[in-house]
Amino acid sequence: MQRVAAWAGELGIAELTDEALSQRLHRAVSFLQAVTEQLYQPPVVGQFQK
Repeated sequence: MQRVAAWAGELGIAELTDEALSQRLHRAVSFLQAVTEQLYQPPVVGQFQK
């Protein structure tokens, strides 16, 4: 985590500690899970046809 936090700081993306980055990732688990589930759902036949 330290390397990722340092990299983000060097690029001007974010200034945060490795602990802050870890906490943000842990809080994002449910959101990332929902996004992943949506991406892996098979398309519904005829969903976009008019």
